[in-house]
Amino acid sequence: MRTWLQARLHELGGKPIRYWIQAAIFIGIGLWAGEWIAHQNIWMSWRRSCYQWLHDRVPLKPQPASVLVLIGDDEYWDEELAGRVPINRGYLAKLVTAVAAESPAVIALDFNLESPSVEGKPIDYDQFAPETNDLARAIREVPRTSAVVLPKTTRPSPDGHYLENSAVYDGHDFGQAKISRGYISLPKDFRKIPLFTMKVQNGGLLDSFSQAIVRAKRPRARLDNPNATLPSSAFVSLEAFPHISAKDVLNGERKALDELGHNLVIIGGRWHADGPARGELIDLHDSPLGLMSGVLLHANYVEAILNARLYWELKPATLRVIEITAAVLLALVFALKTRPLIQGIALALIVLALVGTSVLSLLAFASVFDFSIPVIIIIGHALVERFVERKKLGASTE
Repeated sequence: MRTWLQARLHELGGKPIRYWIQAAIFIGIGLWAGEWIAHQNIWMSWRRSCYQWLHDRVPLKPQPASVLVLIGDDEYWDEELAGRVPINRGYLAKLVTAVAAESPAVIALDFNLESPSVEGKPIDYDQFAPETNDLARAIREVPRTSAVVLPKTTRPSPDGHYLENSAVYDGHDFGQAKISRGYISLPKDFRKIPLFTMKVQNGGLLDSFSQAIVRAKRPRARLDNPNATLPSSAFVSLEAFPHISAKDVLNGERKALDELGHNLVIIGGRWHADGPARGELIDLHDSPLGLMSGVLLHANYVEAILNARLYWELKPATLRVIEITAAVLLALVFALKTRPLIQGIALALIVLALVGTSVLSLLAFASVFDFSIPVIIIIGHALVERFVERKKLGASTE
């Protein structure tokens, strides 16, 4: 064993200094590239696949907590809604009344109800004001056994806080109704859960839309974010959630209404932009499962928060140690004058160790460890080195 180790050390010592300098440079480039890629919308398909594959290894599976009431093509392109922007709020008022009659725990409206101007001047257009009054009246009449979550939009302010944009329902009297508000903007990173309470003007606080829904269901829930980053979670498709059409609710279909009682109900839109079954669905956003409607994303966020399926990124220092260690081990393996088969086995073992670290990190520490760019670059560097050495060897034997 000692002789074998001496031989391996001799091989490493015989490697030109250029190899080690290049390896160090490439590891540094890999660390920078990994940080840069994490903030860019590139390699999205691969990143989605890697991310979802990791989360599928976690035994704790999603347990959909919300019922979705969806306004689809049949409703939106029909005469009453007429494909109009902004959506007819009188229709929303009728829908809220019909849903509230079934005593859900929470009714959340996932629509942009922003005023024509962010300052609220005007608060609403005159031709739409009667519809808004109908919606406010319907919300005011929701029984106190059901909470209502209304959407807010925001914008950053120069002092580092956020400013709430005016909403058409601002200034309306909701009486004794239990009203919460939450911002509907989504995280830039499609894998993240918006567990972040904004500081808004006048020192106030504003939860995300999903936080507000969870807090309305569980008023004592601890929704503080102890980290500087947002957590992540696995996502599930629409088929995993109970979902019914707005038309069935308004028509009093018993099968649809039975889904609503004592549940979290999120009302949102899922129609096509250019007409019935024409163009893309509206309000699509990136997700680990591909493009996903905003209402479905909010439902995924609520499910993850309610069922404590939140996973935090490893601390940057820990992540760098893992990446540098794996990259250095690979550089050492490729520096040895062993058979390609042995090097291939060593490479496979290191990659498997990284995959195992990722899965273990999720299972044991609820932390996310993504694929390693430095490792990929070192593999590329070693392959190029091997090609150059063979080319030199071939030239010297001619």
